[in-house]
Amino acid sequence: MAIKSVTVFIDQFSDRIFDLGHNDIHLYDFGYFTETVWIDNLVNVYNGEYSGYFSYDDYYTSVTDNVGTFYKVSPDVDASIYPGFTTATTNAWDYDLKGSGSFVDVLGNVAYFDEYYTLIRADQTDASSANHGDWTLAAYLDELDDPDQNTIICIDVDTLNGASSHYSKLFDSKLSVNSWLAGELNYVTGIEAILESFLTYNDKRITGNSNDDEFTISCLSVSIAGAPATQELSTLSMFAALDIPIIQAAPNVGQGDYDWGSNYADVINVGAWNVDNEDELLLSSVNTLSTLDILGNGQVFKSDWGSGSNFGTSFATPKVAADITNLYNNLIDNLETQGISLGEAQAQSQALDVDYSDIVNFLVDEISTPLFVTLDEAGTQGSSFLKVRTTDVVASPLPTKVTSTSGGLTGLTVTSARTNDAPSVSSSAISNSAEGSAYVYTFTATDSDAGDVLTLSAETLPSWLSFDAATGVLSGTPTTLMLEVMLLCCAQLM
Repeated sequence: MAIKSVTVFIDQFSDRIFDLGHNDIHLYDFGYFTETVWIDNLVNVYNGEYSGYFSYDDYYTSVTDNVGTFYKVSPDVDASIYPGFTTATTNAWDYDLKGSGSFVDVLGNVAYFDEYYTLIRADQTDASSANHGDWTLAAYLDELDDPDQNTIICIDVDTLNGASSHYSKLFDSKLSVNSWLAGELNYVTGIEAILESFLTYNDKRITGNSNDDEFTISCLSVSIAGAPATQELSTLSMFAALDIPIIQAAPNVGQGDYDWGSNYADVINVGAWNVDNEDELLLSSVNTLSTLDILGNGQVFKSDWGSGSNFGTSFATPKVAADITNLYNNLIDNLETQGISLGEAQAQSQALDVDYSDIVNFLVDEISTPLFVTLDEAGTQGSSFLKVRTTDVVASPLPTKVTSTSGGLTGLTVTSARTNDAPSVSSSAISNSAEGSAYVYTFTATDSDAGDVLTLSAETLPSWLSFDAATGVLSGTPTTLMLEVMLLCCAQLM
């Protein structure tokens, strides 16, 4: 079968995500699990009253989890033959038929039974309208180039605050089922357990089923922020050790002072390249401006949901996740074209031992375009380079206005924004000089970007050669015969 990328999301989801048109979504929800057997007797064995078939008379539970953890939701609309017994997946529970059969009961009558796996979904967010994560996933799918090459894992955290919240349980340590079955005692976080479970049941390298696919995780996307990383640190380190990029939304203006980038540098923090109805920038909270790595349009549209649109850094973030996943999918195509297995590619990658920070920086550079932006803050102007999603820059280098939103960064507006064109060298290099003869070469370059100051510098020179940055003259007398000079001058903008 194929190699597929996996994108992992942490947010508040409803079952509406299964209607977004993607055919490979796995939803994990916090709840309590039971295996329950429902029995249909002809005559009630307890009181002797005739009840007839097609009504359950009794049940018992064979397996019960009263602690709770994250379980995979398997949405279906299956109808039970028993009136009033709802087996279709709802916001409150998820029934899955394990098996059916019959036996002779204590009264000598044939009795029928149905055994169900039952997930009682805890603390569910109201599903009558689109949840925050539903919008997040819609924004992601709008930017995903090849849905068939991508599997999505959505982890639903309906409660976010406090030690007993679903969010906290996601980062709590628990005994690994796989290691326990192997006779070992290894503890993993909730999110690690979810990924372990997914790969155990789906990845060909583990299942041994030739019809299954192989999976590689492209990124973790989290549209939740407001606090520095604390309980999340071990999980972030685990993802970093596996070279999996972590993408997090910065808090919106006025909605928090921290994100994970506040104390964990290698998170890709995403801000919004948008302005409000008064043209004030909506980048992020003031205190997280310094942690922003990339900006993107935070608008998402879904005509049949609520007002038809939503806005926030939360929805710029999954677009960045889609950009990175598109890159990974292109790499997967190249592997399959060359006949290289995923295992071989991963072994080669580990052998290279590339620094995680370099991987993160590379990915940001690949999907973004540096913009030279002139900002105005209450009448005072200044310029800066900002990295913005290339897809958004192609649409317009200027930030997109969100007319339904007010309350941007007070007094901070954009005067101009444009891409930066590299300087061009207009002189022809003299690359050879005879021993003992004076060497002189005047380096000239131009920059087409109006207002940019061109600065010349020579980063590396042999001891006999000097460079005058003011005049662009490279000069000296070589002491070895016919020394070939490598001109390592670089023109850079200041």
